[in-house]
Amino acid sequence: METLLVWTLRAMGLLWIGGGAYLLHQTWRLHQIARMADELDALTGEGEAATEDIDEDRPRNLWIGFGGALIFLTGCALTAASWLAAPLAFLVCVHQTLYVWRQMRRSRRAETGEAAAQEAVAAATRNATLLAFLVAALTIYLAASGAYG
Repeated sequence: METLLVWTLRAMGLLWIGGGAYLLHQTWRLHQIARMADELDALTGEGEAATEDIDEDRPRNLWIGFGGALIFLTGCALTAASWLAAPLAFLVCVHQTLYVWRQMRRSRRAETGEAAAQEAVAAATRNATLLAFLVAALTIYLAASGAYG
């Protein structure tokens, strides 16, 4: 049974490597767009009004980029069946939980219904958080039983 779980998590690790790389790439692209918007503002003299939305999303984008790096590293550890997979999977859970908490708080504080809907936790984020907890639980179990190491 443990061997099947190890190989299942190795396959999951390959998916997490791809997902983490995708998140890192998207974060890098968003950073480039924000930088270009800043340069356009400087050229046109429009000031902060044109990039208000981009500036507001920068901390969120950096947080998502950090999560992408964490997911990528966890995927590498899962694929290698390394003991590092357990603490990294735990950190992914903490990261996801903090992000969900942040979005729920922002949704409650939104001034309009449209803004609240935009800040609401997406179903995909909820599902990813539940999957992260499942993977972390299985990884911690395998590490404790000695199958990872």
